[in-house]
Amino acid sequence: MRSERWYEEGSARVEKIILESRQGGGIHLGTIGNALHSISDDPYSEDAVRTLARMLGPLLVHELHALLVEARDVLDRESLSAVDDAQKRLDRLVKGAQLGASTSISPTISQIRSETDLNRSSSIIPLAALLQALAWATSIPNKSEPMICY
Repeated sequence: MRSERWYEEGSARVEKIILESRQGGGIHLGTIGNALHSISDDPYSEDAVRTLARMLGPLLVHELHALLVEARDVLDRESLSAVDDAQKRLDRLVKGAQLGASTSISPTISQIRSETDLNRSSSIIPLAALLQALAWATSIPNKSEPMICY
């Protein structure tokens, strides 16, 4: 649990980021990402996302709507791209594995996995975290799970 002072300071940082972005040309997902990073060193944890959701009160309704649409669109594109990339790698790896095999049995993933596959950067998790915070922004915090301890 966090202290009341920690929560107030974090809320002030988030509000400042939102206001500066609004004045600087508009709020976008990068704004919300910056807000998330301003309150947590581990920004993609559920706790950090729940906390950010509770701190998004300064957003205007039309801004939240636009952010939800932006998050959906970007996640759609990123998801399709990730699936396409994975399918291309899989096709390439399976083809390479079958060239050296004398059987037509499909290889397992562990037999064809490339060591570099997991080093590829993916933005799906950060985007999903931002979308979750935005989706939770209009929720009333559960009083049985207080964010502030006294």
